[in-house]
Amino acid sequence: MTAPRRWPRPPLPEGQQPEGRPPRAEALNAELKETAKQLEILKAQVASAKIDGLFENAADIDGVRIVSRLPDRHRC
Repeated sequence: MTAPRRWPRPPLPEGQQPEGRPPRAEALNAELKETAKQLEILKAQVASAKIDGLFENAADIDGVRIVSRLPDRHRC
């Protein structure tokens, strides 16, 4: 006598979790998503501050504001 054949499970609909997933894994996944959102917000704030700094140091030549910046040394 052979064992009954098991068919693969269809994929779960978006947003549903497999049964038996530990609550700690759920919490870590939510924390990771929130941290990624915060990181993107901080990156945008840093970029905005850098741009503001460029205009603060702009030179005025015959009524035209000249903005220049040397590239960062750690970037090539």
